[in-house]
Amino acid sequence: MGGAPPRRTERRSMNALPQAAPVSPFLADLVSRALHEDGAGHDLTTMALVPPARNGHACIRTREAVTVSGVDVAMEVFRAVDARLRIQAAAAEGAQVPAGTKVLTVAGSCAAILAGERTALNFLQHLCGIATLARRAVQAVGEHPARLLATRKTLPGLRFLQRRAAEAGGFAPHRTSLADGILIKENHIALCASPAAAVAKARPLASARLPLEVEIDAPEQLEAVIAAGAQIVLLDNFTPAQVAQAVAAARRRVLLEASGGITMATLPLYAATGVDRISVGFVTHSAPAADLAMDLTPTGSDHAA
Repeated sequence: MGGAPPRRTERRSMNALPQAAPVSPFLADLVSRALHEDGAGHDLTTMALVPPARNGHACIRTREAVTVSGVDVAMEVFRAVDARLRIQAAAAEGAQVPAGTKVLTVAGSCAAILAGERTALNFLQHLCGIATLARRAVQAVGEHPARLLATRKTLPGLRFLQRRAAEAGGFAPHRTSLADGILIKENHIALCASPAAAVAKARPLASARLPLEVEIDAPEQLEAVIAAGAQIVLLDNFTPAQVAQAVAAARRRVLLEASGGITMATLPLYAATGVDRISVGFVTHSAPAADLAMDLTPTGSDHAA
């Protein structure tokens, strides 16, 4: 599988629709494997029922209000099935749309459209589901300044797309891989004398580009890790009251991040503490699929030119 694309530095304009730009090796490989998994080249039902020369026009619409993500992936699915298909995006990454909104149209061979239908919908439903849940989480935080961050709790091979979907819903970028920053967690600390000792040992590797973050699980550990040189302190499984106390004690000397066991219901409570960042895993690992569907209408008997 090809390497993941570079992390985006700017979110796509809400008015900019995905275009037929060069496809990254990552996306081309992912789509190829997904189509192979679905047996898209051996659709027995379509072979039995649909004449090869039959043309059609298909439209993918939402059946519920969603935040859009993954239209470009669905477009690549149909391109990979048949390069002669005429594909048009109708909704931009990050757009918030009501039920019934058209997000993609495709015209040409009915057989080719049917071969890509399920794979395209699988990507769209999953990624729109993440973006929609992320948008709900952002709305739950309201006017509080806390930045919402997605974690590395993603499906292997899909992290770039899942994290991009969370950003489409309003989340901020976070550490994408183990190489993106120093994050000292409990199992690292178990190999050192204390959180503060771990920070001191890792400090020479830290920089503005590679910030040093450490996890603590007790309020009394905060001052020691600040003194040791931590730049970000992750408050693991702190209650909202404990987070508020940490915010007051830290006096803006470090960034504070709340994480662990946070739900949609408790997000407003954590945001109200004044904490700088809140990281959650449920947006990527537990988002329900969005409800989208494709309708195909036959338009003629000649194969697409």
